[in-house]
Amino acid sequence: MSESGNICVSCGLCCSGLMIGFVQLNKDELPGLRELIEIEEMDETGLFLQPCSKLGPQGCTIYTQRPVNCRLFNCKLLKSVQDNELSFEAAMDVLTQVRMKMRAIEAQIATLPVQLKSRSFKFQMRELRKLLQEATPESPLSQGNLNLLSDIDEFNSLVAATFGVSIY
Repeated sequence: MSESGNICVSCGLCCSGLMIGFVQLNKDELPGLRELIEIEEMDETGLFLQPCSKLGPQGCTIYTQRPVNCRLFNCKLLKSVQDNELSFEAAMDVLTQVRMKMRAIEAQIATLPVQLKSRSFKFQMRELRKLLQEATPESPLSQGNLNLLSDIDEFNSLVAATFGVSIY
């Protein structure tokens, strides 16, 4: 496997729900994927929500059978490695930094008096950002959470610069 392929398997952040909230499926791939993953079907197409249930500790457990849109997704980090603008080692360092910042935000969220609806980090950030922006002085979310909102905005900038996608 090439270094760029190893980046995808090593990373998995697109499958974790960080960059993508759901994966759209083509009608042609539905029959084969029904056996592999829980799908929400609509008319002739379907989708599955992130985080992907097939993302394991060692990466995607259905990598060779993954859906077309998963195969087609190439983030900015992957393209940088493929174009030799960034070494594999440097890309792995960036992934470590992103994961650490993501865990720090998740730890802050765990202390909040709210239950977010989505399992997808991307959709949780949208939901939380809206809650924080709409918080009133008497809301339990308003106390000390300006820093969290700032951290989320900084994290969004990092994700956009690293992967070429926004979490909002």
